[in-house]
Amino acid sequence: MGSRDDTIKAAEWFVLVVDLEIDWVIPDLVYTFRSYNSASNAIARILGISKIWQMAIDHDPAYVLEVISERFDKLSEHQRMKLFYMS
Repeated sequence: MGSRDDTIKAAEWFVLVVDLEIDWVIPDLVYTFRSYNSASNAIARILGISKIWQMAIDHDPAYVLEVISERFDKLSEHQRMKLFYMS
């Protein structure tokens, strides 16, 4: 399992939103988590609440950026940014 990690939010995610001009993403509604001991082969995952859930709870789009610590932490800063830009 993982824990909330706002250091990722402060660094990579905000740069991504601004650089790619992703104007539909509200930065305050992006939540970042660092997971450990995942059986997944993923390095990182981006999850969003579906449109039906947004309508049901009357909420703007929100996203979770989850990084798998064992794989993500081994990447260089350049590789991390490249990973986010390709997601």
